[in-house]
Amino acid sequence: MTSLKSDKEIPHLLLLGIGNELNGDDGAGCIIADAINLIPPDKLKPDFVMTTYNAGTVPENFVSAIRKANPDLILIIDAGDFYEMSGSIELFSPADVTGFSFATHALPLNVLAEYISSELNVQVEILLIQPESNDYLSPLSPNVEIAIQEVISFFRNS
Repeated sequence: MTSLKSDKEIPHLLLLGIGNELNGDDGAGCIIADAINLIPPDKLKPDFVMTTYNAGTVPENFVSAIRKANPDLILIIDAGDFYEMSGSIELFSPADVTGFSFATHALPLNVLAEYISSELNVQVEILLIQPESNDYLSPLSPNVEIAIQEVISFFRNS
């Protein structure tokens, strides 16, 4: 496990939500990205300047937008099987997610993260939520719904 750190006093954090909302818990990253985009900037934690994208199932298509945003840190948020109880939340470095199971995107997250990191010379970390079900048209599982709210609350200035 790893942590987000920057040398800047107020770093520019880019959140990249990934997943497919039609596949139950696999939509967690997208739901988080959309929810954070709806929070007024003055209601977000002042620890970061934030840019948030819902990349859906094609995160590789956002490399140009990420480059233009010029973030100091990138946090990829997705559902992935890391063999814990559903709704568990873990922060990983790209090297730590090799071999994990992801449902809807073809490019492995570690490959995407390492590419972005090397191309833009930026720290990339991956926040995973353990899914219960990624079945087509299944609802979010209760544990993943709770995890989604926990992640959103982390970024909200309450």
